[in-house]
Amino acid sequence: MAFDPFSIFTGSAQEKAAQQTQQYLQQQQAQNAAQAAAAQKGGLAALQTGQTGAIGAIQPAIGTARNDITTSTGSGLNTLYGGQVQGAGALTGGQTGGLAALTGGVNQAQGAYAPLSNLGGQFAGQWAPTAQMSANALGLNGPEGNTAATGAFQAGPGYQFALGQGLESIARNANAAGMAAGGNALQEAQTYGQGLANQEYERWRQGLQAREQGYAGLAGGTLNQAAGGLANAALTGGTSGANIYTGTGGRLADLYGLTGRTGADIYGTAGRSLADLASKGGLAEAGIYTGTGGQAANLYSNIYGTQSGFNQGLIKPMTDAYQSEAAATTGGAKNFWNLAGSAVTGAAGMGWLSPAAGGLASAAGTIGSQYAGPVNPYV
Repeated sequence: MAFDPFSIFTGSAQEKAAQQTQQYLQQQQAQNAAQAAAAQKGGLAALQTGQTGAIGAIQPAIGTARNDITTSTGSGLNTLYGGQVQGAGALTGGQTGGLAALTGGVNQAQGAYAPLSNLGGQFAGQWAPTAQMSANALGLNGPEGNTAATGAFQAGPGYQFALGQGLESIARNANAAGMAAGGNALQEAQTYGQGLANQEYERWRQGLQAREQGYAGLAGGTLNQAAGGLANAALTGGTSGANIYTGTGGRLADLYGLTGRTGADIYGTAGRSLADLASKGGLAEAGIYTGTGGQAANLYSNIYGTQSGFNQGLIKPMTDAYQSEAAATTGGAKNFWNLAGSAVTGAAGMGWLSPAAGGLASAAGTIGSQYAGPVNPYV
């Protein structure tokens, strides 16, 4: 700064120093504001970058977890339903094998009654023609049946033998008496033959009836026994088969019920896990946003607090600079007026100035004395 010899009277040096101080303080304030803005910008950018990175890390983690849950759910269900299919196949296979064994046992049991059934059939085969002939003998089947019964009776070996023996006896008796074959002999033979027929026919019919009843009883008893055995075998087989079907059905129902409940548990667990995952993901993101907001608020607070403290620190130096500038101006004016008053007073004392000028000098001194403030410290 160039030397100004009049600065002692005007206070320009102190005023300029105060102005330079003000400019420096203002530059420091502007620089601090720029640094605060840069710190704020950089801090917010760092917070936003961290927030973006954190949220970006959450979403893939959630996706991976969702995929793991879905994959494990699918695997669990596949294993469950595969076990159900195998279990159902084992039950069905066991049912088929049990029914086959049961059918074989029933067939064997029924086969054991085959000889008895055959024997009953044979008894029935003997009973049927006997019953038919007995009905013919009773005249139940009309003239044709009666004729058939008579023919069968007369063809019998016992009747023919008895008839032959009787006729031969009559002929021998007639020959022995010297009688020729005349009417009396023939009449006797006819009477003998009719009596023998009546006597033997009734006996023959009773024999038919006895034979009929005998074979009927044998056939009925044998066939009833065989039928009862066959019925018991069939009933046992049917009951056992029903038990097999019922048991298999019950176990299949239990299997399907267990599979359904287990599948529902798997779905429920997966659903709860996915919901919990989504909730935790949302809470994590909310926590990140909240944390970022809190950190941003702290950043603003710290920056503005620091800037405010800096500005508070500048207030007194700035005020002092303005006061120094004002004091310099006031002191310079006082010095000027004191100097002017002294000069005028001296000129008036020497007679250089008129009385009016002397009064002006006196007024100037008075004006100078009215200024407050210190004298320029640089004088």
